[in-house]
Amino acid sequence: MSKNQNEFKVIFGGKLELISIEVLISNLSNTTNILREINREFKGPKIDISIKPFAPGSFEIIYAIAQAALASGLLDTLIRDYDVYLEQLISILSKIFNLKKFLGGEKPKEALQEGDKVKITRNDNAIIYVDNRTYNFHKSNNFINDSLNKSFRAIDKNEEIEAFLIRDKEDKKLFEAKREEFKEMYAPNPLIEEGEQYKVVEDAKLVIFKIVWEPGYKWGFIYEGTKINAYIKDEESFNKIKLDGFYEGDYFIARLKITQRYDEKVKTYINDDYEIEEIKEHIKIPKQKSLGFNEK
Repeated sequence: MSKNQNEFKVIFGGKLELISIEVLISNLSNTTNILREINREFKGPKIDISIKPFAPGSFEIIYAIAQAALASGLLDTLIRDYDVYLEQLISILSKIFNLKKFLGGEKPKEALQEGDKVKITRNDNAIIYVDNRTYNFHKSNNFINDSLNKSFRAIDKNEEIEAFLIRDKEDKKLFEAKREEFKEMYAPNPLIEEGEQYKVVEDAKLVIFKIVWEPGYKWGFIYEGTKINAYIKDEESFNKIKLDGFYEGDYFIARLKITQRYDEKVKTYINDDYEIEEIKEHIKIPKQKSLGFNEK
């Protein structure tokens, strides 16, 4: 394993000869979403998440997380050992899973702050201690909660899967859920506060239709057939590419943060605000060529 890389293993337990594409893709996508969201909340360095080739006849998925870019500023002074940081991401991931399993869709009887830990008591008086970050992810991050639910809902549909496990690179068990516990893993989370939530789209295609040069103003884009206004937060990338010039019809491939607000009337979340966190690529439209007619 190379420097600044860490691994963990996801295991589908049971007498499995086949596993559905739906389950596999759901787990890969949603586990990756959760890891990226934890890293984004920590303002961590850019990371690459890959999987290693499957062993013959095995349904063990080995995730490899590697540092993709150096951090800068405050984070760089706080996190010197990126091996430790990547291990921390895996630890938080498994703790979120364990807390979800412990609560089983029920609101805790009590949650008391004790130093940097939260003492959580269930209605049957069972107790678990978790760090503040894990508890905050569980009770307020709907993106992580939704990704976890989607993954286990797909797993539960495959009746041949008898257990789901996460192990670290030393093969130490970090989390385990048996078939009878799967439904608890995608039960509604009563701690998620109704009001505001957000989701992040990693490779959103944003077609430019309104250019605004004044700082602090939103640009107009077309996203998935809908006109939106979005503030460009990624000033560093923006300043580099604006020298090349922009045209209406150009588009960005970008990480888009969508803030959603809860509408009490229709009992659902509605897109309310858009923010471009990172411009990954600027695609220019071809310039129109002269058709050869006399312009007069």
